[in-house]
Amino acid sequence: MTARAREALLVTAAQLEAQAAVLRELAAAPEPATKPAPAREEWLTPAEAAKALGVSRSTLTRLTAGKSFVRRPSPRVIRFERSGFERWRRQQRAA
Repeated sequence: MTARAREALLVTAAQLEAQAAVLRELAAAPEPATKPAPAREEWLTPAEAAKALGVSRSTLTRLTAGKSFVRRPSPRVIRFERSGFERWRRQQRAA
């Protein structure tokens, strides 16, 4: 084996050893904490939301017009995001 071949072999061995050290370090590292999947949002119908407020559905619609927790999946359907509705309800009671 020539001196140049031996030198190339030593360089390759050093590179492989460095890569192996990185892999050992990665294998020993703790698993990153994963975030739990977000809970599925619950939706209230107008009847449920009106009952919770103690008002009629038409009054509920008027009171909540333009609020961020109100969704209209179609022109004749309205739904209220429970968490946003409850937060708004608490604020209304405090005011």
